[in-house]
Amino acid sequence: MPAVGPYDHFAVNWGYRQFARDADEKAELEKITKVQIDQPMYRFGNPNAAVDSTQQTEDLGSNAVEATRLGLLNLERVAGYLVKATSKPGANYDLLSNGYDALLAQWNREMGHVANVVGGVQEVNLYYGDADQRYFPNPAEYQQSAVDFLLTNALNTPTNFIARDIVDRLTAEGVAQRVLTAQTQVLRNLTSPQRINRLTEIEQRQGASAYPAAKLFGDLRAGLFRELRVAPLDIDLYRRNLQRSYVDLLASHLKNPAANSDLPDRKS
Repeated sequence: MPAVGPYDHFAVNWGYRQFARDADEKAELEKITKVQIDQPMYRFGNPNAAVDSTQQTEDLGSNAVEATRLGLLNLERVAGYLVKATSKPGANYDLLSNGYDALLAQWNREMGHVANVVGGVQEVNLYYGDADQRYFPNPAEYQQSAVDFLLTNALNTPTNFIARDIVDRLTAEGVAQRVLTAQTQVLRNLTSPQRINRLTEIEQRQGASAYPAAKLFGDLRAGLFRELRVAPLDIDLYRRNLQRSYVDLLASHLKNPAANSDLPDRKS
């Protein structure tokens, strides 16, 4: 958050606290840090810790799925007045194009936050004596909610980005490719070998309580090809592009898998 918060006060207190001359400074500093054990707001997070879905940019809540749901409402609101906010009589549409690209980039960033929930863990970086576990896999139901959210909101035809009021002012072609690139990035993120291997390791340790990689691929297949279960078939251009992209992505994983990759065996 763009303000001085609890952790800032905590860090300044630790770094600049003055103690009596006869005090054991190391012991006193240790007392200050002990609040991190029971109060997460005083822990330092690293957004580059890719496996920890609680340490991400723009991470302002405890549930990345719910935060992104609210974020998409904001993007929908912005899309509704994008043309009016960026255009004026006698001017070209360069500003509109920049705004459109920024909107799509923010959409992609927020979907990445949700994708990281799948196979994600929470790292509580406490030392020996303070805790006996550092890494806590996300609950299976939380991961399931993330996959369901992505199938509904990311891996579906994104109406905000294909509105004629915007598209007809920007280009005669290429919008479908922009949308496909953004959606394929979500799929690549979800099915990356590192994520699949992590899901498999967690399943090995947790057993039936885990969200397994096989379930992920089953959910993706059911969601991406749901039209095949309904007659008559009505699959629009954006869905066809996405379905082909997913098949190509799976095929690429089969060609030359790494020796330690469990991904080929987990696709259903």
